[in-house]
Amino acid sequence: MKNSYKKLVLKYVFFSNKEVYRFFSRLKWILFSATLNFLALQLFVVKTKAISGGITGIALFLFNLFSIHLQDSARNDTIFLFLIQLLLNLPFIIFGYLKIGKKFTILTLFYLGFELIFSLGYSYFNLEQYFDFFKGNKGVDISDASKIISCFIGGIFYGFGCVCAYNALGSTGGTDFITVYYNYKYNKNIGKVNALINSFVVVIGIFILSKQKNASVSHFFGVELLATFTFCLTYSFLIDNFFPRQKNVSVFIITSDELKIKEAFKEGKFQRSYTRIDSIGAFKGTKNVVLLTTMTIFEYHKIIEKIKKHDPNAFVFVSKIWRISGNFRRISWND
Repeated sequence: MKNSYKKLVLKYVFFSNKEVYRFFSRLKWILFSATLNFLALQLFVVKTKAISGGITGIALFLFNLFSIHLQDSARNDTIFLFLIQLLLNLPFIIFGYLKIGKKFTILTLFYLGFELIFSLGYSYFNLEQYFDFFKGNKGVDISDASKIISCFIGGIFYGFGCVCAYNALGSTGGTDFITVYYNYKYNKNIGKVNALINSFVVVIGIFILSKQKNASVSHFFGVELLATFTFCLTYSFLIDNFFPRQKNVSVFIITSDELKIKEAFKEGKFQRSYTRIDSIGAFKGTKNVVLLTTMTIFEYHKIIEKIKKHDPNAFVFVSKIWRISGNFRRISWND
């Protein structure tokens, strides 16, 4: 009875028992992503005083705008700041659940949970002293050039962390719900959309801070802003160039038995249309069928194994695609 109840719960949450192993396999990459991103921010970005973008940036602006501080406690500030982020995330979480899917939203929630654990541990155990690489023995700040380099390095680590989260079919939360939706619905690159959203948040934040501090807007256009854009552009570039679900390829399959390829497509849950062309081999005069389709490179790695299994004699060649226009939708983030 107990095992039956457990299976029922797993089936309800993850759709089928076969998904459980894949879910926990993805979960370890979500954990790795959260760890890598947390270290990237704490080691390379936070101490440069770069301006945050996305939901984190909005939360910080609200936090500073209303001067919210609790009992002069850094630990309480950290917890309260996270609560602000959580409240800001709620509408995005609901949006993601409705528009993108249950599994994607659950994995993203795990990412946010890991981030909370790291933040609380960072504050509770006073780990800031071990991450403070940006001050010398006399407490002198590092040079402006070092700040730019530090944000560049942090952007590299953060970009790979984001790619790990996306490959695990999750995200880093916040505005990622919007960028992932645009990626799936309108074929927009995640990195570029992220960069635009973060830039917008940063610019709005600068105007808010200038009003709050009665300072000129130009006061904020210094090395911190340059470091911010260095960080954002670096990790956005890495996402767009290393995230396989954004890379499209055209695939030509030459086979003498189209039914076997259809079986491979069916087993691999490949749902894209393809063009069929009858052909004759020039050397032996063998009648063949050429199947032409377009897919992401992520789909290709999944489907090629199925083709080898069902039709080992099929001839397959692949070419990169520079751009696609027309009705091409990316695969679901729940597949």
